Amino acid sequence: MIIKRLDYFISISIISLFIIWAEFSPSSLVDYSLEDGFFENLSAIFFGVASFVFAFAIKTNKQYFDIKIGLGMWATLAWVTLMFIFMGEEISWGQRIFSIATPEALMETNLQQEFNLHNLAIVDNTMGGKYRLFSLMLLCFGLVFPIMKFFATGKRILHFFAFPAPSLGLGILTVAAYVFGKYYFDLLPMDAASEIREFLFSVAVLILSIQSVFYPDKAYVIEPN
Repeated sequence: MIIKRLDYFISISIISLFIIWAEFSPSSLVDYSLEDGFFENLSAIFFGVASFVFAFAIKTNKQYFDIKIGLGMWATLAWVTLMFIFMGEEISWGQRIFSIATPEALMETNLQQEFNLHNLAIVDNTMGGKYRLFSLMLLCFGLVFPIMKFFATGKRILHFFAFPAPSLGLGILTVAAYVFGKYYFDLLPMDAASEIREFLFSVAVLILSIQSVFYPDKAYVIEPN
């Protein structure tokens, strides 16, 4: 029981740590949150590990879901793909690591002239830009999916899609990441608040992927009724 509630302890502890850090030593926090800095690289690692662990979850949990009446493990495969993309985008697909030149086409359309998709001008012009899009993702992950687990219809939908959804504990961390980014956006320079909220999201997703393998009842709705 204690192990299964670790997500609450980790969520409250880590967000408390960052609030204290931001209040008492904001300059050092910014130093760790720079482009290609500690938290950005650690986020990429966490996203990559989560992608791998979700892939393993497909093998370990497929016996719980009837492919004939649902969509099998395709939703988990979507997590595998999404986390792999997040990992690549976080480090611009290794552009600076391997000294890859930005293609001419991206030089003209990418706002930071980098080898990635999330800085494309078309993304920045869609629904308020990448920051708002990511905010919507955080709120969906942190609020919508955990709340669905409290209602019969929501449980049936999550079961049908075999969708690994965050617990309320991980929802707390994700919503706190959104609030942190919102509150400290103008208080911390160098886009540090955005980097930190991405890092907090990577922590939440990594924990979800681990739960998907070792505590599937925390991630999946195995019995919808």
